[in-house]
Amino acid sequence: MQRPRHSLRLIALILVVSACSSSEQMAFELELPMGPPEQAFVATGLAVDDGAICPSGTWLGVRNEDLDGQEMSHEQWADVFDAAMENGGVAEARGFREFACADGSGTLEIEDHAYLDFSVIDASTYGSETVQWGTFTISGTGDFASLSGSGDEFIDFAQESFVFTGEAANG
Repeated sequence: MQRPRHSLRLIALILVVSACSSSEQMAFELELPMGPPEQAFVATGLAVDDGAICPSGTWLGVRNEDLDGQEMSHEQWADVFDAAMENGGVAEARGFREFACADGSGTLEIEDHAYLDFSVIDASTYGSETVQWGTFTISGTGDFASLSGSGDEFIDFAQESFVFTGEAANG
């Protein structure tokens, strides 16, 4: 008995759709130059290859908050950071970053939890090596509305960039 062609096409379509909306966590790295917003970002890794994350775009900006959810200016965050560095204490805040994908397919949204413990980090060498800045979660809009993931954030002073390394799935 022959199967009707339309049911074979339906099975093929289901397989393609299933492959495109993988819920498997896959590795990625997103790199962003230090500096003001409106700079390009680049993402690489299996999550990019699979389409879970877009490969490039523009960083739109960041909004900082203290741990109580009160908005902080960049100057206030710098004051907290400088005081922790001078006193060997902890600088801690949350940042909300938004990235627009170059192809217009959506945005990536990163919430980071900056945690810098200057009782462990050598303030005299800070700025000359790669330092873990904190942790983050990632979500998105548009084609990335089902995106979820997390990882670690670093500052690579040699490359003058923020580097987000983690795993994510879009589905």
